[in-house]
Amino acid sequence: MKADLACLSPSAVVAVPRGEGVAQEDRGESAMMEAVSTSRDMVAEEPWSPLSIGVIFGGRTPAVVEGEIRRLRECVDRAIEGLASGADAGQAEVVVEFHVPGDVIAPDYEGMRTGNWIGKRRCQVIQVAVPAGLQDPRDLVEFLASNLEQAVTLAAERMRRFRRSSELSTAQAAIVAAAAASEIRSTTR
Repeated sequence: MKADLACLSPSAVVAVPRGEGVAQEDRGESAMMEAVSTSRDMVAEEPWSPLSIGVIFGGRTPAVVEGEIRRLRECVDRAIEGLASGADAGQAEVVVEFHVPGDVIAPDYEGMRTGNWIGKRRCQVIQVAVPAGLQDPRDLVEFLASNLEQAVTLAAERMRRFRRSSELSTAQAAIVAAAAASEIRSTTR
C-alpha cells in the first residue's frame, strides 16, 4: 500500500492511504488535515527534544524530495544524540514542519510562517513551504538546511517575545539545527 506520510517526529508516522476506494477529488485537504491532527495527538507522548522535523506530503511527491527530508531528519536525530542533556520535558521545543506540494494539495503560501503554539507539548511550530519545482538534490539540500536554521531562529524570536522558552532550549535547538544543516550539506551527493 502506497501512502502519504504526515509526521512530527521519526517515531510518530501516520499513513494516509492513496486512493484506495476513494476518488482523488474527495481526498483533498480534509484527508491531510486529519493526518496532521492524528500525528500531533500521537506525538504528544514523545520524549522531549529541542528540535523536531515534521513533513506534510500533499500527495505523490518526487522520491528525491522525500529522501532528502528523511536524511535531514536523520541528521537532526544524530545531532540530538550528541547533545549533553541539560534541559528536560518542561522546556519548549521547536517543530519545523515542511509542507511539500503534491498532486492532491499544495501549500497556499510561499516561504516560511509561524504555525501554532502547542501548549500541551510546549512547542512552537514553524511551517516551511517547499517550492514545487525544487528537485535538484544540491538545491533541495541547501533549501532544507538553510530553512531549518532560519526556522529555528524565527521560533526562538517568537518564543522569546511571548516568554514561552528558556535560553537553554532555544540554544539547544539552534545547535542541533546548525549541526544537522552542516552534516547534510557535507554529505550531499
